[in-house]
Amino acid sequence: MDSQVTITTNTNIPRVRNRVIVCMDGTWDTPSERTNVYYLYLHLNMPEGKLGKGDKKEDPEQDQWRQVAGYFEGVGTTQNKYLGGLFGLGLSNQIMKAYEFISRHYENEDDEIWIFGFSRGAYAARSLAGMIYNVGLLPDEHIETQAPEAYKLYCSRDEAKHPKKEVAVNFRTQYQCMEPEIRFLGCFDTVGALGVPQLPWYLGGSTFWTLFHERNSFHDIRISPKVKSAFHALSIHEQRAWFTPALMDFGLKQREDQELEQIWFPGMHSDIGGQAEGSRLLPNQSLRWMMTKAADRGLKFTRTIDEICNEGGFYYQDSYESSLIYQIVSREDRVIDPSMFSPKGLAALYKDGQFEQFIEPEQLALYKSKTHHNYINSIKHLISGK
Repeated sequence: MDSQVTITTNTNIPRVRNRVIVCMDGTWDTPSERTNVYYLYLHLNMPEGKLGKGDKKEDPEQDQWRQVAGYFEGVGTTQNKYLGGLFGLGLSNQIMKAYEFISRHYENEDDEIWIFGFSRGAYAARSLAGMIYNVGLLPDEHIETQAPEAYKLYCSRDEAKHPKKEVAVNFRTQYQCMEPEIRFLGCFDTVGALGVPQLPWYLGGSTFWTLFHERNSFHDIRISPKVKSAFHALSIHEQRAWFTPALMDFGLKQREDQELEQIWFPGMHSDIGGQAEGSRLLPNQSLRWMMTKAADRGLKFTRTIDEICNEGGFYYQDSYESSLIYQIVSREDRVIDPSMFSPKGLAALYKDGQFEQFIEPEQLALYKSKTHHNYINSIKHLISGK
């Protein structure tokens, strides 16, 4: 009589999952600029199984995460520096490089995608999320041959190529495109409609605007149903007219489990996204906020957030006067629409506008913008009914 053999299979073996992270920097920004996006990247590349300092020991029966991070320099850092800086040439290239990076490292629905961006890199980050929603994510075996076609499909304004229409559906089916969720989209001060400025009329602004609007209007920077968590740090004191913030909103009906939070921080554009010159006092406020939101949702860092976001001294630089080209147009305060505020925290002032908690009143007084003052007055008028 044959002996009976019992085979037991352990179905609870922990998996190693990929957390694929792309960090997209702003115009003319490289690692030497030490932006918040680069600081994030600097503290993200962690080998499998390594824990951030101060983290609790992982449960050996729980899934392990491998964090794979890629950094992508901003437009205007190589050839066509000034055209790239002024009109966003190179934006598509930055998006495609990040898309290909994700494709090569994202394996299946057990993995996660995280996207960070600053300035026009934030615009590219949001467009990248839009591209993944619109055309899906090509698997690695098709990325070399079909990535240009995927981008062409994304660029199309033809209604027949809408994500839910036959052309897009057939493309995703033919090339086994995945339709992954974007776990986290974190942006520092997204600027510019279509990521390009509008120059005054006497510099050919309307002509340039029309040309680049026609070329770039396909970018989808709305928060799609595929984005689980979106966070946006905004500058309350920026006054350069062509640095108009591109606020986040939902492209379609919001899912119940989606979250979107936009916070207005004190300081100018580079105070929110970081800069090579000066201190880290103000940039660290937005970085600390973003890193805390990310850590609360699972991201691991090589050091504690307190160690990374050490304070430093205060440094003031008027971005409007930093270059003659910015002074071509007049100063323009940003506007905070009170209707944006909601119980769900769609938008809010950092620390309820009590900026003096980390910046001295005389330092705060250096900023010429009246955005905060105007917002408070508008709230008073709403309350009084006048």
